[in-house]
Parts: sequence; structure tokens; C-alpha cells
Amino acid sequence: MMLAMSLVLLSCVKEAGRDMVKGPAMAFSAADPQTKAFIDDINRSGNELVVYDYMTGVGNILEVPAENRWYIDHSRIHCTVDGQEVWDYVSGDEYFWLYGSNHSCFGWLFTGPSGYNTITFFGEHPEFDKTTFKLPLPSYKFTYASPLYDFLYSDVTKRTYTQANPDSSPIDLKMNHLFSAFRFTVRSVREAPVTINSAVLNVVTKKKVTIDFSNGINTVAGGKPVVTYTDTEADTLRLLNRNHKLSKDSTAINLFNRNDVDAFRMIWPQDQREFAYATLEVRYTDTTNQGEEQVKTFQLNGFSQKEWLAGNRYLYELVFTDKEITLTCEVLPWQKKDITLDYTQVVVVSDKIQWYDNTISNLNEHTGEVVLFNDKKKPAECYFKLDAPKGATWTATLIPVGGTSTDAFEFVDPEKYDENNADPYTVVTNPSGTVGDKSIAKLKIRVKDATSQTNTNKAKLRIVVRTANDEQTIVVENLCSGHDFNEYTLVQNII
Repeated sequence: MMLAMSLVLLSCVKEAGRDMVKGPAMAFSAADPQTKAFIDDINRSGNELVVYDYMTGVGNILEVPAENRWYIDHSRIHCTVDGQEVWDYVSGDEYFWLYGSNHSCFGWLFTGPSGYNTITFFGEHPEFDKTTFKLPLPSYKFTYASPLYDFLYSDVTKRTYTQANPDSSPIDLKMNHLFSAFRFTVRSVREAPVTINSAVLNVVTKKKVTIDFSNGINTVAGGKPVVTYTDTEADTLRLLNRNHKLSKDSTAINLFNRNDVDAFRMIWPQDQREFAYATLEVRYTDTTNQGEEQVKTFQLNGFSQKEWLAGNRYLYELVFTDKEITLTCEVLPWQKKDITLDYTQVVVVSDKIQWYDNTISNLNEHTGEVVLFNDKKKPAECYFKLDAPKGATWTATLIPVGGTSTDAFEFVDPEKYDENNADPYTVVTNPSGTVGDKSIAKLKIRVKDATSQTNTNKAKLRIVVRTANDEQTIVVENLCSGHDFNEYTLVQNII
């Protein structure tokens, strides 16, 4: 609609006696060598950005009413092939350069690695205020379950398109990191072994953020948005590797990642005021102190840097020597392949459970109850998709929660069907699959006995994920579309 209205305006505009028409299609590029938020660069298949274009007219060449100035309004672009520099519009729509137009273009990350997006990270998609040009982000608290998902937002890129300067090259969005990152490794050169009993990092783990794009839009040259923080809250992050024994010859360990000594964890930036209270507390035992537990606390602002900045990585190394414990810090910019994604404790749902039409009798969106047909030959069918942790195993189970039968439902093979049999389906027990497969997971569930019921049988459909190293079993709670329930409840309809 906005495009059509703009073209109507253009049809009445002339420059040097010529009718003005639309120019080539607009395109966006996220090919910025400084933007490395993931294990690969941002041009990675599946990544998406939300983009905006605030357009005004140039002098008397083009007049754009205030109500039509959001030429591109919350359109999404995506990378479809690794390494793709000019991204495609998700909707397939096209936007065109209009002669005599000024453009202020910007955007932010909508979907990141493995399908993780703003709604699965923050709990909701942030809503941009087009009146104030501000993007308020929901409060977020980092925990051990937090994925390594960096929220990227762009500078405001300015472009004027006229007959004299018809530059229709892709708009290059220069991205910025919202988070910083840290790593604590520990090693020992003592003759006697040292056992790390626990460690806690005291930092600000929760913030609420507003990104203000108005400065870049209202200035001639564009530029960086202004980021402000409110509702900050400090908390502790506890050690993953408990009671870890270090000897003189053992390799260093990462205090906050059990699998990868080089991995980082993301965290909110810490300003000087917040960082004044940042500490690392380590509890340990060794034979030199008769096995009694010792406590060592480090004030992190004791180093030359007094804050943690967005887009920087802070590498700390703790070393047990024969006489003391030293802590050193190195500060590095965020670069390609420095951040290792670790989804060990986070299940990424790329497709929530969807029920196929005509396979269920009824679905209550408020309670999550799915009423099955009381017919063994009419199973309910659904599908879902999990992208991480890759290599883990998902398993579907049925948990009785009501009725007279504890065994009222059963899974049948979603692929096998033999119409020549009296029972054309093959019963399966607790179907499972591999997380990260390209294909979607499919389930078929039916009532076990299609009989008249005096009480309605019910069971929870539960999906659990076991990590590849068999260290943790996770109940997947965000597979449902509803906000008031975490799992769907199967109901046998009363005849």
C-alpha cells in the first residue's frame, strides 16, 4: 500500500521536464567483516534480520507525507546460503529506489544460529515504537541455561537517491553487539594436586535495554543508536565443574563450560559502577592445608579495565603456583571463530508442535487439551522440530494424568500403514529421534481401546531430550503454542 501511494505521488512529480519513476529494487547486505557474533560470520544460512526504511523527500523533487514515511516497515530478510552477502526478503516483496528520496535504514537480528530467535531468547519479539524510533527489549537474566545468542542491531545507514546520484547498490548494515563475553580458565603448577570445589562469579546478570535509533535518523550522516539500561540486577553464576582435580600435568579447565576450555559465556556489559562489585570466588582444597577448604576472592576491577564493554571478550586465567594464586586478564575484540556455540543445556525449538487437520476431534487453545477420535483407525498426527543440542536424542512419552486407565493411549509408526490388515498400524514404544536432523519429527497417537467411557482418560504428551554425553535429561517445555500450558494433554473422547 505504501509503495502504491508513493508511486501515485511520483506520477505527478517532474524534474527538468521529465516524469519521475521508480528506480531499481532495493537490496540489503550484512556483509561486514567486523560482525562476527557466531562460530561463522553473520552470513549464515537461516539467519534473519528485521529491517526498516524511514523515507523522506528531497527538496521539491518528492513529497512524502508523514504517514507514508515508513517505506519498509518491519520487513524480514534472510540468508539462504552460507556466505550469501545480499540477503533475500522473507516475504518475497520488493521495494524500489524512488527518485528524489532520502532513506534511513536500520535493523536487528531476528533469527540467529540454529533457529534461535528473539522470542525464544527474550520470551517475546520486541516491539519497535515508530513514533519515538526506540526499540525496548524485555528484561533478560543470564543463567547457565542461557544460550550463546548475541542480539545484533545495526547503525542507521543513510542514502539519497536522485537523478544526479542514482546509487542503487545494496545497503550495507553495519552491526553492533549488545553483549560482552568472558572466560575463566584455571590450571595448576603446584607439585601437590588441587581440587576446585566450587566457584561463583558475582556480576550483573539482568538488565532491561532500550535501543534508540532517533539520533541516527535525525542526523545528516546517520550513525550509531544510543543504548540505555534500566532495572539492573546482580546475581551469581555458579561453577559447572564441581570437585575438579587439577595436577601439575593436567590441562587447564574452563570454570563455566565443562566441555570446551576455549568457550566463552555471554553476559550483559558491566559499567564502572556495576563492575566495582564484580568478584570471582573460588573454593578449593589441597594437601598443603591438611585438606581444609580454602576460599580466595578476586576483585575484578583490580585490573586496568574497570568495566566490560559490549563486543569485547575478557579472558581470565587463574594459576595455582606453589606459593600463591594469580589471576591475569586479557581483553580482545570479538572476532570470527572466537565464540563457540554451546547448546548443551538449551533445547532450541525451531517448529512447535502442530496438529494435522482432521486428525483430532478438537483442540482447546486455552487448556492445551487435544481430544482424540475414539477410533483405533483414526490416530492423531502432529509434527515438531528441534535444532539443538545437535546430536542429542529426543524421546516422546505419554504420562497418564486422569481417568480409569493408566494405559489409554499408544504411539503408532508414523510411516508404516498396511491397509490390508485389520489393524493397519504398527505400535511403537516411546518413539525417538536425533536432535538437529533436517527432517521434522512426526508422531501418531491413538486411543488404545475405543470403548464407551464413564470417565475421560487423559495423558500428557511429553518430549524429553538427553544430551549426547548422557549427562542431562531435559523436559522440553516450549513446544506448545499456548502461553498457559507447557505440554499438550491428550483426551479420549467419551462415546
